[in-house]
Order: sequence, then structure tokens, then C-alpha cells
Amino acid sequence: MEDTIIQLKSISKRYTIDTQIINALAEIDFSVKKSDFTAITGPSGSGKTTLLNILSLIDIPSQGQIIFDGIETGKFNDNELSKIRSSKIGIVFQQYSLIPVLNVLENVIFPLQIKRISKHNRKEMAVSLLSKFGLENYLKAKPYQLSSGQRQRVAIARALVTEPLIIIADEPTAALDSKSGEETINLMKEINHLLNTTFVFSTHDMRIMKYAKDIIELVDGKITK
Repeated sequence: MEDTIIQLKSISKRYTIDTQIINALAEIDFSVKKSDFTAITGPSGSGKTTLLNILSLIDIPSQGQIIFDGIETGKFNDNELSKIRSSKIGIVFQQYSLIPVLNVLENVIFPLQIKRISKHNRKEMAVSLLSKFGLENYLKAKPYQLSSGQRQRVAIARALVTEPLIIIADEPTAALDSKSGEETINLMKEINHLLNTTFVFSTHDMRIMKYAKDIIELVDGKITK
């Protein structure tokens, strides 16, 4: 289908720890369409992060197919997968993963440097986006000088600045208090509504699930709902 960004077909993921085989995901069939705002939920150890890593093309499944933007990715090498991630996927990690020695503006500019966008254009793009996030007065601040909610907004801005097809966020509110968590999800929801940006995020917070258009429930590596 033309509006499908990612399709997973019979995806399974197994890890071997010592001699024990861990079935992290089992026979997952799952599609993400343009403008989706989807929550992946389930108890700790259910496979949420593994599924997000598969969707992000960070992890390779043990079996099954990943079709990203109409292309089957199984034959891609690490370099080709990295190019897709840098140009088409925005990733928001649970602990922000901001670069501590860079200021707010430099953190958001960094992905644009990798894409070799001109110095003038990348600064203009980053400043414009940070202003929309209410961070125009914090451009020279280092991450340690920001609140948790502000750091998360910087992380989302960094993920958005390359205009990816999809934003994938791993527990984006886990490190936030309830007020900052709701503000973060409201911001993501607003971006989804205004820009039709596609979001897939994991959460175990019942307060956050009410904002999702769709909810995928995982238990023991299987979709149950």
C-alpha cells in the first residue's frame, strides 16, 4: 500500500545467552502507515524495545521480512541500513542521548552535518525548529543546564530536523515527571496533527496510552491486542 511506511512480516528475534535461547519476538506482523500515532505497550521484558529496534533498522530479525518505504531490507548491508536511518528515521532514546559537550543548537544541527547540508541552511533549520519547541532562549545551553522536559524536547527536535518519514521513540516519558510527560506527548501529538509526522513509541504509562490512535500490546514477544 502506498501509505505504508514499514511492514513487518512474520518477524521473530532470538538471542542466545550462554546456552539459553531467549525468544524476544515471535511471529510479529505489524504495519505502520503515514500519519500513524501508535503506542507499543506491555510489561517489562515483553519485547517493546526489541520491536522498536527492529522498526528502526538498528537490529536485524532472526527471521521474517522488513519492508521499509516499499523496499525489502533483508539484503542491505550495515552501511546501506545506516543511510536509511540517517535520512528517513528519527530516533528518540529513553535517556535523550544528547551529546553533553555540545549546546542545544549544536545537538540539533549534528544530524544535518552528517547529511552535509550547508552551514547556513542547517543553522536556519535548527533555529526555526527549536523556536517552535519554545527553546529559542536556550540555544547555547548545555544539556546539563536543562530540565528533563527541555532535554526531551531537544531530543525530539533533533529527531525531526532531518524531516524523516517516521519518528520512533523508546519510552519518551519514562524519565519525566507526570506533568513533563504529558507535555512531551502533547507536543508529539501536535506535531503529528499539524505536520502529519508518523510516530511509533513504546510506553508502559496508562496516562500516556489515551493519546495514541492505535495501541499494540506485547506479551512475551507476541502481539496480543
